[in-house]
Amino acid sequence: MRARSGCALVWLGLAGCGGLPGETVEAREVAAQACPAGVASRVKVVVPPGSGSSVNGPYPESLVDVQGQLYFATNFFDGSAVLWRSNGTEAGTTWVKKLDAQAVPIGQTGFAGNLGLFLLRDGPNTEVWKTDGTSGGTVRLETFGKFVNLLGALNTSVYLYSMNPSTKRLRIESVSLGGGGKTSVTTLPNPYSDQEDAYPSVQRTATSGGKLYFSVAIGTSGPAPREVSLWALNGAAGTVQLSRALSTGDEYASPLFPTGTGPVLFVASKSGSGIEPWFTQGSPATTGQLAEIRPGAGSSVPDAFTLLGNRIYFRAVDDTNSFQLWSMPAAFSCPAGLAEAE
Repeated sequence: MRARSGCALVWLGLAGCGGLPGETVEAREVAAQACPAGVASRVKVVVPPGSGSSVNGPYPESLVDVQGQLYFATNFFDGSAVLWRSNGTEAGTTWVKKLDAQAVPIGQTGFAGNLGLFLLRDGPNTEVWKTDGTSGGTVRLETFGKFVNLLGALNTSVYLYSMNPSTKRLRIESVSLGGGGKTSVTTLPNPYSDQEDAYPSVQRTATSGGKLYFSVAIGTSGPAPREVSLWALNGAAGTVQLSRALSTGDEYASPLFPTGTGPVLFVASKSGSGIEPWFTQGSPATTGQLAEIRPGAGSSVPDAFTLLGNRIYFRAVDDTNSFQLWSMPAAFSCPAGLAEAE
């Protein structure tokens, strides 16, 4: 062994030798680990073979789970927009209905109970559709002569919102799932409407306890909003503002997490503290701070809320100055009217 090392030193000192005679180099390649054939499989051919692989389609799009049933569309399929449903099998993947004779993009998807909801962008118009998975049950509920977005569904109504660029205010309207026209619900105030680039937009939505929650960000000329507020919509009872102090970070938006027991968790701040976990049940009196995980002006930045059994797990920065795993009961009782986020 020692003699071989000595030879190596001698040979390294010789110019132009090109290495030791008979020296072999071990292969450094690592063979790729492959799963058995069939782990991933095509469900069904839904786009005609030879249609191409452009990033602009055609391809299956707007996939949404509605009570365990998958709905999706193949826009530009044979020059039209087509709705499909699937139970995950080839035989159970069927063409529901041709939505339009020409290519129209699907803007948003959602659900109301066991009904699928989707918006079609047809030029300057927005069409609101529902489907129960059958051709006869796939119908257009209403057409708006403007760009509207899906906010959510409560009881027998679908709620949508639009932004007026002149007034810089959000308008909420509803459409009955049974059809019958659109109804104006409310127009949200914008205390910054006289300022440049103060356009409102909806950040997050959640439904819990018969209420529809949504956060509204007021824009700036930069990436971060100047204010983010939390609202609750309770059908005919209208809307109520719950907080004006949600996260205004350009890389972190407040989660809206239904606990499964009624309350919704979100993230906000109050005077003298950073952003911490808060809760609400849809009124100012039932809105408050859940915990002060990182005391002082620092923020705990809670995120990744996950319900497992009867507990909710999440990550947060605590007194270790690092993200740690935290948990809380899904069902909890806190004093009503804890200090509101202002």
